[in-house]
Amino acid sequence: MDRCDFDPFGGGPAADVKKAFLRYLVGSRHWRSDPVPASEMVVDSWRGRVDIALFNGHLHAFEIKSDADKLDRLPDQIRRMMRHFDNVGVVCGDRHLDKVDAVVDEVGEGRVGVYRVGSDGTVRQKRLGRIVTVKEPSALASFLLREDIEAAFERGRVPFQKEEYAYILRQRIAAIRPSILRSVAMASLKARFRARGERLVAALGN
Repeated sequence: MDRCDFDPFGGGPAADVKKAFLRYLVGSRHWRSDPVPASEMVVDSWRGRVDIALFNGHLHAFEIKSDADKLDRLPDQIRRMMRHFDNVGVVCGDRHLDKVDAVVDEVGEGRVGVYRVGSDGTVRQKRLGRIVTVKEPSALASFLLREDIEAAFERGRVPFQKEEYAYILRQRIAAIRPSILRSVAMASLKARFRARGERLVAALGN
């Protein structure tokens, strides 16, 4: 199960970068189609965590790297985000900008954006990303709660038993069209994170 422990920005240099970038998102083209943001979202059966996610008809994920952070885990973080999210970006300050750009060149498959946050909090997109719609059933299913899985089976008119364990249903999830899985996942994510997302945006004024 994915969740978001509400901790608006945490502390330290990464908090400043995250806050600046979320403020940028609110004023950008991404802020449309009923946008719902999430902070520190656990994904991939607790194997990873996304610093900022955004749900607006597409699944967006952004990794935050402050000047104090290390980059050794970045390649794996990018690969995980690319598997689960349509649009992926890395956000960093000047210190890591060139190194982040090199990592994105290596593993980003031409679809990962790079954003630079200046010392004054201004954000500039250095590299354009590319939206690639996630259609892999197991990746989409990773966003679903038990009740979501049942709803997806019902909408897909795929027979199932209420008594079946969730992991058994997940093994059969490929029988459901990706468009149905995406629709159920998007509705569930927005419903689960909406209240905390509103508090997150409200905290920008603090």
